[in-house]
Amino acid sequence: MGDVDNTTKEAGKTPLYLLRYLSDVPDWETYGEDDELFIQGFPKVELHVHLDGSFDPDFLWDYLQKDSNLFQCLPVETDLPWEPGKVLKVRELVQQCKSSREFHGLCTCRGYRSLKAMLNCFEIFLPLVRNQFDLLEELAYDFCKRQWEQNIVYTEVRYSPHLLAEPVQRDNSITDADDKALKVFEAITKGLRRGSSKYGIVVNQILSAITWRPDWAHKTLDFVVKHQHDFPCATVGIDIAAGEEHFDNENFPDLYQSHYDMIQKAKSLGIPITIHAGEVQPTGSKSNLLMAIEDYGASRIGHGYRAVDDIDAIKLISEKNIHLEVCPTSSNETGGWAYTGKKNWREHPMVKLVKEGVPLSINSDDPGVFHTSLAWQYRVVLAKMGLDRETILQSNLHAVEGAFCPEDIKLKLRNKIEDFVVS
Repeated sequence: MGDVDNTTKEAGKTPLYLLRYLSDVPDWETYGEDDELFIQGFPKVELHVHLDGSFDPDFLWDYLQKDSNLFQCLPVETDLPWEPGKVLKVRELVQQCKSSREFHGLCTCRGYRSLKAMLNCFEIFLPLVRNQFDLLEELAYDFCKRQWEQNIVYTEVRYSPHLLAEPVQRDNSITDADDKALKVFEAITKGLRRGSSKYGIVVNQILSAITWRPDWAHKTLDFVVKHQHDFPCATVGIDIAAGEEHFDNENFPDLYQSHYDMIQKAKSLGIPITIHAGEVQPTGSKSNLLMAIEDYGASRIGHGYRAVDDIDAIKLISEKNIHLEVCPTSSNETGGWAYTGKKNWREHPMVKLVKEGVPLSINSDDPGVFHTSLAWQYRVVLAKMGLDRETILQSNLHAVEGAFCPEDIKLKLRNKIEDFVVS
């Protein structure tokens, strides 16, 4: 059984048979029906979730089966910039799949404890969706549905328009990512607006620059600036994702300069900034975390687990009221949570950060790739980390405070959370 919810069509109503399964699993003995009903009913706020990392592999498999010509969308092989010299034979791997289960295995990453292994999964399925505007709209709509099913009332979902419009070989011609990125953005925005309206939730967008594509950095910011007031589903912030090598001016000067200059421009324009930093050692060092805060002006940090390595870093985060976007399952699967020997969730960085009073939120990161859900992260917090419902309450209030949305939306979210608590 994966860390997912077999949700019904009614929001927040996961069948309680899950409890019977969990009752026989180590670390879940104290997790009861009251806990599950609390998690199902709690109005959740999610700030760190990647749209492309949320695509349902089974949905994509069914799509692929409808048209065998789609295999031609897949590159024969792909160079991996994060693993120099390694080539991924994408088309061969997918063509060898005989079932959705086998394809699902290529698109998900469990047990490797490697950020690079996780990034490789995207190389499998992204070629199928690039420049497929109707499909991207449906995937964005489906994302909203699955958020609603978990009773997630507010989401800031992030992605790179250029990554989803990257030039790919089709019919002996090359599509131009710059010409297609706007159509990608428009399709996704349309799907998000349709889904958020249908399900009565609030969804805004954060656009991500991609570490390995410095040529996209300023173009990504241009999208944010142009559409930052286009509610519903406006572009409310900027991010840098897919590794932290862009912080390293010595070894990656080209990656560094373009992203640094873009973030400085974002700061001057008053664009809210959240950056992946301090995630996975050795590239995700504490120095990156401090640079993101002090030099880049980020008010939120994606992951930031290296903060637990230094009490001074924790003090800086607290003093500046920096919000950490914690992703429990992700931190384990990428190796962001650094441990040796047997895994003990009660020693997860989040436990120490909570005790130190650091403002943070609980997030799913890439639920499709990690085969998980936000609701499952809440279960881990209660059952495995040994934290309590008050932690979940406070993390959501912190999330509201750190959200890149207008104050009137924050007020409604606070009221919704507080009404649940007192009911």
